[in-house]
Amino acid sequence: MKFYDVTGRLVATPFNKVVDVGEYTVRVPSELRNGIYFVKIEMGGKKFSQKVVVFR
Repeated sequence: MKFYDVTGRLVATPFNKVVDVGEYTVRVPSELRNGIYFVKIEMGGKKFSQKVVVFR
């Protein structure tokens, strides 16, 4: 799992390991400021991305 800012710059990698099938909770890294980010995940050779808004 990687977080990118709106310019495409990698800003955080809070989760970077191979895990078994299941449901997981990953906290948004505390160093991320309020704003829009894109979360990218790779599973089973497929890549997914989702826009998220951080607001604390």
